[in-house]
Formats: sequence, structure tokens, C-alpha cells
Amino acid sequence: MLLGALFFAYAMDIRIINPYYSSWLMNGYDWSQHYLGWLFFKTEPWQFPLGKISCYNSQFGTSICYTDSIALLAIPLKLFRKLFPSEIQYFGLFFLSCFVLQGLLGFLLSGLFTKNRLIQLTAASFFIVSPVLVNRYHHTSLCAQWVILCALWFYLKEHEGAFRKVFVSWLTLHIVTSLIHPYLEFIILFVFIAHLFKLRFIQKNINYLQLTLSIVSVSIMLMFNWWINGCFIFEKSTEYSAWGFGEKNLDLLALFNPYGSSKLLYFMKEGSVFWAEGYNYLGLGGIILLFAAVVVFLKSNTMREQLRNYIPLLIALFLLTLIAIGNTVTVYNQILFEIQLSDRLSNLAGVFRSSGRLFWAAYYFIIYVLLYVVVKYFHRKSIPILIALIALQVFDNSDIDKYKKDFNPAENPIKSSKWEVIGRGSENVVIAGKIPWDDGKFFALYAYRHNMKINRGYVARFDWKALQSYVKTLKIQLKEGMADPKSVYIVSKDITAISQDKITCGFIDNFKVCVSKQSVLSELFTEKRVPHGLL
Repeated sequence: MLLGALFFAYAMDIRIINPYYSSWLMNGYDWSQHYLGWLFFKTEPWQFPLGKISCYNSQFGTSICYTDSIALLAIPLKLFRKLFPSEIQYFGLFFLSCFVLQGLLGFLLSGLFTKNRLIQLTAASFFIVSPVLVNRYHHTSLCAQWVILCALWFYLKEHEGAFRKVFVSWLTLHIVTSLIHPYLEFIILFVFIAHLFKLRFIQKNINYLQLTLSIVSVSIMLMFNWWINGCFIFEKSTEYSAWGFGEKNLDLLALFNPYGSSKLLYFMKEGSVFWAEGYNYLGLGGIILLFAAVVVFLKSNTMREQLRNYIPLLIALFLLTLIAIGNTVTVYNQILFEIQLSDRLSNLAGVFRSSGRLFWAAYYFIIYVLLYVVVKYFHRKSIPILIALIALQVFDNSDIDKYKKDFNPAENPIKSSKWEVIGRGSENVVIAGKIPWDDGKFFALYAYRHNMKINRGYVARFDWKALQSYVKTLKIQLKEGMADPKSVYIVSKDITAISQDKITCGFIDNFKVCVSKQSVLSELFTEKRVPHGLL
């Protein structure tokens, strides 16, 4: 656990565990999404489903399920919101917990093939410094990769006692994971079912009724958790799907391609625009470990006699790998072939559009097997070997140095004192046109600080057709002068068709700001003094 905390301090920034230090979260696309979702969620009255958010992306609404605000923490912490400062954050502590638990589960996993504590600690460090974990720093909830290690540990360990204890352990893991991120839950669900098949068909420790009831009860629990979380807020099934399946996939050389994250293999940068979603680089130390393990495996019978117990898991990992590869098969970003999907199948696949992530279970199982083979063959001599490879792994990972600056306070482009006046005279912030999220996120924070609604937000799923229709309607309203007197409009500079008779506009901090002439704020753009009544 200490090793995980130490690597967290080295790879990230110890300042972020301070709940009162939150400005760093406005540096990233995903961080700001998670943070703003939490801020609006905790401020609003309780609604049903519990995870629902109304004032952020207010035109359609959303939920913490689609802002990735980690319902496991957001929902219980909302109970104590009156005890916290207005802009408190828990994401830094969550990052720390991910590295600590990654180390703990790595230690437990390595304990399955060695009882030497020093070897266990060394092997656990390989899981901690995983490039896949470090690379996901920008997506908070997806750093909880320890749940995958936990699922593998449940599968691989020998269980003593009644099946009830095994099932309760799995059920607890499912509850926790389903309230962190659906992708992680989808992965461990495959491992869970594989474990049930192992217990039924390989070890014959459970019967068909226990197998069926286990799957059904976990499925019901998942549906309930996601319902409470607000994952089922859409009316049409197609709205749960999104574009990207086949683009955000696993490349066949992903284990060996650093996509520019290696200092020594700096020349290997080839990747699609969405390479991060298929990032599964073993690391230079991991690649050397792989070759060493292959040589050892060919020389010995290590693990071969246990292969039968791994069959259900290998099938599950194979299926996850196929989904991860998707319908577009690529090698070093060159398309080998593509399978055309029907509209129905495409919509279904789009639910987990970033399919490259689904390889993570296979990724960590590969690391487990490599460590197993090397440790079993070299015994105590494996310690200096692994330490050297871990040092190489850390040194070679350029992502650690590259993103350190992201933990510094973000610079807010909203500076003028006029915004305070606008905040006292408006109830809604309306984004009209193509305002980039780099600016839009600060308007969302501005809206939160002034108890206002904002019509736009960065969310994982939304009704695309409804959004397009709304954008067109908004442009027509501005053209015809139908502006809400209680709203302030942040308009992109390309929108020029605005009724000058009914709407007044001006520039504040280089942003085009418009209000209805019926609003008291209209004086702000015609006079230098503060509008009467807003002093």
C-alpha cells in the first residue's frame, strides 16, 4: 500500500489530495466534466433517480452516470454537503486510493505464486507502475483498475468454505464497481461469469441453480444500481449508444506500441486520433519481462499443469479481446480489414464505443502470468531482475513528466468584474454556437458559483438529434429577438444574425455576450455604470 502511495506522489502531485484544492480539475476535459457534474449534483435538491442533474446541461438534463462523477462517492457525500465548502473535491483522494489499492491487489495476486514478502512487494510494484494506469490519469474513474486485479484474484485464488462467502465477495465488488464506471463493471462481469463456470464445470463446487441464481441476482443488482445512478434517463434505446466503436479500438500491436509515451522508443508514435482508448502498452520493462518469460516457459512446465483451471477465464478474456478489437482490425494503425455492422448491431456496440479499454483484464492477466513464470523459475534471483525492469519501466514512461503541469491551478479566462454584475441579474447561462469546451467549462463553473443553470455541458451520452434541433431553434430565437430576459447568452463570433432591436450585445473578456433589451443587464453594454438595482 505504501508503494502505491509513493508512486502516486512521484507520478502525480501530492497537492491534489487536498479536498480544498480544486482549481487543477479545470485543466482537463474529463476532469472538468467529473468535477462540474459533482458540483451541480451536490447543490441541487434530491431528485429521482438519485443521480439526476437538472441545472447542468439544463436543456436536456443529465446524471452523474454521464459526467463520470463516481456515484460511489458523490451520492453518500451529498448527504453531508452542508458541512463542506462549496467547491470541495474528492478526486485527488480517489486517485491516491487507486494507486494504493492497485498495490494491495498486486501484492495479493503475487501471493498466489510466492510467499516471499519481498518478492510479493517487488511483483506488486509492476502492477503499480503499469503504463495503462498512468496513462488514464486524465479519466479519474477509469484509474480504478484495481477492481480488475481484484476480480482476477477472486478467480485465481483457492476458496475455502461455503459458496455463499464467495458470492458475497463478488457481489460486494460488483456493487462498488458499478458505482465507479460501467466499463470496469462490464470487464469484471466477464471474469465473474468465468469464475462461476470454473466452479461449476471444472471444480464442480456449485450446482446449476447456484450458477443461475448468481448471474440473475447480480444482473438485478446492476440494473438497480444504474437506475438509481441515473444511467437510464433516456427514452430511446439508441441514445445510450455513441459513435466511435471500431475507431477507439485495440490495435493488434497495442502491447508493443507506446504511442509516443516512451523515452527510448520515441520513434514509435503511430496511432489514430483515438489512440488513448486503445492504449495497452506493456512498457519497455514489461516487454523485456515478456521475452524472458517466454524463454522460461519453453524450458519448463511452469503453469502448464494448471491450464485446465484457466480455460473459462481464457475464454472470457478472448471474448473481451474480440470486442476490444472491434469490427476494424488494425496493425500499427494500418487497417487489415473491416466488418460492416448492421444498424442494430452498431447501436448495441456503441454502448461500449471505447472498446480498447475492454482488453485491460487480459492485459493484467498477461502481467500476472509473466511474473508467475519468472518468479517460479528464478525464485529469489527474480528480485533484482524485477527491480531493474521496474526502474526501466518508470524511467522510460514519458507520460509521468509530460503531464505534471496539469496539476497546477487552471487559468480562468473569465476575469472582468462585469461578470459579477451579470451573475446577480441572470438565472441562466445560455451557450449559443461553437464555444469550445476549454472556455465552456469555465462558464459552467461560473454558472455554478452564481446559482445559475447552464444549457450546455460535457456529458458522455446525449440525444444528438434533439441537440441539433435545439441549436437550430436557438439561432432562430436570436435572429428573431426572442431572448429570455432572465438569461445571459454567450454567443460564438460566427453567429451574426441577431436582432438588434430586441437584443443588445457586447464583448467581455473577448467573449460575445448578449442579453434581451428587456433585461436590466442591457444597460451594462450601453453605459459604463452598473445597472441600477444590481449594486
